[in-house]
Amino acid sequence: DPVSMLDLAKSAWVIINVAGPYMLAQGEVMIDACCICGTDYCDVAGEIPWTMRTLELHEHAKKGRACIIPSAAVAGGYPDILTHICAKKLREETGEELRRSICYARGGGAGAGTSGGTLATRAAMNAASDWVRKKMADPFSLDGFIPEFDRNGVKEATVQQGTGHVVFKNRREDQDAVLSKVSQCPLTGIWRAPWVYAYFDTRIVRRSNEMLANMENQPYGKFLNFQEFMYLPPSALAEAAAIKEAGGELKPTSGPSVGGEKEQLEKMGKYYKQGEGPPLEELSDAWIAFFLVAETESGNKAACSLVGKDGYFETARCAVEMALALRYDKAEMPHKGGVMNAAVCGKDFYAHRLINSGLKWKMNSWHSEEELSPPDY
Repeated sequence: DPVSMLDLAKSAWVIINVAGPYMLAQGEVMIDACCICGTDYCDVAGEIPWTMRTLELHEHAKKGRACIIPSAAVAGGYPDILTHICAKKLREETGEELRRSICYARGGGAGAGTSGGTLATRAAMNAASDWVRKKMADPFSLDGFIPEFDRNGVKEATVQQGTGHVVFKNRREDQDAVLSKVSQCPLTGIWRAPWVYAYFDTRIVRRSNEMLANMENQPYGKFLNFQEFMYLPPSALAEAAAIKEAGGELKPTSGPSVGGEKEQLEKMGKYYKQGEGPPLEELSDAWIAFFLVAETESGNKAACSLVGKDGYFETARCAVEMALALRYDKAEMPHKGGVMNAAVCGKDFYAHRLINSGLKWKMNSWHSEEELSPPDY
């Protein structure tokens, strides 16, 4: 109901939309109302199709001086703001841009299952049209930095002998295939595996890099490569070594299909309907951590890490702190309207609010194994 949406937008400074799957919920009506009323907006989506649709409202939001922030959540939020922090530190200390930024995610504590909204979102994306699925598979579906010679991501070129035809392709380091393998980090030496949100977060950081280039002429880096993986803990490496020593075979694993995931969760008694989720008592000892290392072209490095509570709590934290920043810090923010990522809009205002909200936080180093537990509050 557009009239009700307008009334809601008029009544608020900031709207936080937590009703997914966003790609099915016609949330553009809510965003349109916010743009008309000059009301700021953020949500917790982790959906490429939804984010693509919001981009079309950028000029509408700028005209209405409404800050529209899709994906102010763990997905799309923490990796981007950590990259912002390290990029700023290295720029101030060395005057150099980033060449690469690598983020590692890791979680622990009791397994509490997956919320009904998350399951519904996965099912919706799995059932998307061929065109949408093709766009989801494009590493630059949400755009990327515009280098001097190309508008669709940094490319590598092959010149065909005999014809002289030039064929372009994305750099190998930007392709999703790199994120889908178990490998060893070239900067830290740690072992890493595929992370479920890497295929979303990499696109978010690329878009932030482009927005900063276009809006401020100061990207994270002209030729930035951002990657994200799961941090393999020492226990997993020890288990793999034991299997190999016993003559077993290490086989790559992949996530179950949507139908298979439903079947597994039903057997465990943890299949939740839309609007339902795991009980809070099951989340008491759960935690999630992010570790980031960034490097300039000349090899200067910066590192930081954070440890928070369970992923659902941290998603709520990201959205609430973004809303508070929009309400109380907007007057000092450089950009007063448009469809932006959280790190581009909130910058240090958002970073400081997150850090001061109770996270375990380290700059210049990473949290140790002994420090990986939920924050004490």
